[in-house]
Amino acid sequence: MQNAIIEEFELFLEENKASPTTEVDLKSSASNFRVTPDDEHEMRVKLEEDLHKVKERFKQSIADIENEFQLIEIQRSSLEDQLAEIEEDAKKTARETTEKAERKKSMFYVDTEKDKKPKTPEDDEDIDFVKIMNSAHHQDPFIAHERILSKYSAMLYYSCNQGKNYHEFKDARFCASCGETTLLCPHKVTDHKVVSLPHNCTHIKIIRPTVHISREEKPPVIVMGTPDSVRALSAKTSTLSYGDESILKAQQHLTTSYKFLWDDYYSRTSIRRQIPRSLSEDRVSSIIEQFYSSLIWQDDYAVEDEQIVSVVDTLYSFFHERYLVPDVTHLAVYDFISSIIKFAPNNKSIQMFAQAMCGNLDPVVVRYVLLVNDFIDLVEWLAVKDIRTFAHVVYPFMNEEDIEQFSMGYTSFSENKISKELVSEYFLYIILKYREPRFQEMEVKLLQQPGRRPGFMTDIEYAEAIDNICPLASERLRRRLFVESVEHMGSTDDSVSVMRLAQITGYLTLLQLTPVIKNSISKKVESARLVITEGQSSPSPDVPVSSVSKPGNFLTTNTARAVAAENAKRSRTRQLKRIEEYQYD
Repeated sequence: MQNAIIEEFELFLEENKASPTTEVDLKSSASNFRVTPDDEHEMRVKLEEDLHKVKERFKQSIADIENEFQLIEIQRSSLEDQLAEIEEDAKKTARETTEKAERKKSMFYVDTEKDKKPKTPEDDEDIDFVKIMNSAHHQDPFIAHERILSKYSAMLYYSCNQGKNYHEFKDARFCASCGETTLLCPHKVTDHKVVSLPHNCTHIKIIRPTVHISREEKPPVIVMGTPDSVRALSAKTSTLSYGDESILKAQQHLTTSYKFLWDDYYSRTSIRRQIPRSLSEDRVSSIIEQFYSSLIWQDDYAVEDEQIVSVVDTLYSFFHERYLVPDVTHLAVYDFISSIIKFAPNNKSIQMFAQAMCGNLDPVVVRYVLLVNDFIDLVEWLAVKDIRTFAHVVYPFMNEEDIEQFSMGYTSFSENKISKELVSEYFLYIILKYREPRFQEMEVKLLQQPGRRPGFMTDIEYAEAIDNICPLASERLRRRLFVESVEHMGSTDDSVSVMRLAQITGYLTLLQLTPVIKNSISKKVESARLVITEGQSSPSPDVPVSSVSKPGNFLTTNTARAVAAENAKRSRTRQLKRIEEYQYD
């Protein structure tokens, strides 16, 4: 039910999310200039009212489910306590019956042999007590439900592959007193126990179960109802450090760096996802694009005294604003990370986002790709040879040999096809392979700058390097990107590696060239195409004409800014609505 409510709320958000065409549609809906702003405002007010109602209903539904969870836990705890009392009474009755039978039997033997044995000396009373304690009906001197003794319990696992994987011993059983699956505990082993080791056993792991003790000031610890469920939970917690088995299986073919996302997640919350919610690839891409829009908006309009945090903290803030309830935020992030790991191998855009979140790439690469997509979207791609002219304009520092290698690389990647989507995907490909020409060029220039620590730069050293490489770069943006990288990597000496700084520098230098590239890229590609095709009777037939003059199926900086602007207008409308309500109150 909780997943169904979250899914319904998310569908509403996706259906009413801001799009770059929203403002255009509103202005084209009316021809009167004086009427358009009023209609636009009224539409936004209506949208905000609907969104406010849905949000309130969503929060109330989540609160009701939380109350239901608590009632279920209380009921289960009460039933388990009643069951424990019934079992204890049954065992007590059985023990009393056994003791009576044993007492009658022992009294019979004492009476028959009283005349045969001499009177026991008084000094042997202690020896007789020890003998009595070692009798058959006194083998277990512990109370059956004395849970404090579980601190002397142990659960054993064996490994036959040098400690890589561990498995339970077959003799392990659920102990009602310990509340865990144990192999050795005072409630089971009173004399001795022999454990047979499997063939080729190399390691043995010993784990002490948790002591379940009820205290008056704290609610009792809930024990799982069935031994199988307890055994599964015990085995899972003993072998997994993050995520669950399904997530680990999905990560086996990925790099181990994705562990960073899970470690960061579990450092923020202790919530464990019981029933994960699967997201579609389009939903994941949509959430990523909306996050990019908020990131671009912060770069453009964040105040200088605002605290700069890591990109992962920014992501969690974005999810908190989206899902409102803290617990739901972490559940949604869990589903989001799981889906990212699932779709990353086959989707380069999602893979680049994941690598940026993990720290393998600097977060600035997402801004860089959006900016390059702006240039790609301006060109009408008709022939594979257009990539040469495009590279000439975007990478003015490259010589003819480098341009030729870049063009051949794209031809091999695209299998001699051309489209906006293929060109954009190729740039993602070379960034993920650390082959982006501008990043490599900036890394060489930064290594030539003097620094206290080779391969790393502090804020002051990087500011001096930027003044020499691109002096017109925005100091506010440079400082923001640098601190974001420091916070993301958790650097203790406030320094950043040159490889990551090369990506930041590449973005800053490309921002300087943006006006020139936008004004000339389309004309230069068309001019070069005319020169190449001069003397031919028809245009080159190696490209589909359907892609001409259509927007690319990818996010650009202009699109992200348009979405962010629309969200800002909605937020402004919401604030004005609150002011009006406050005045009326």
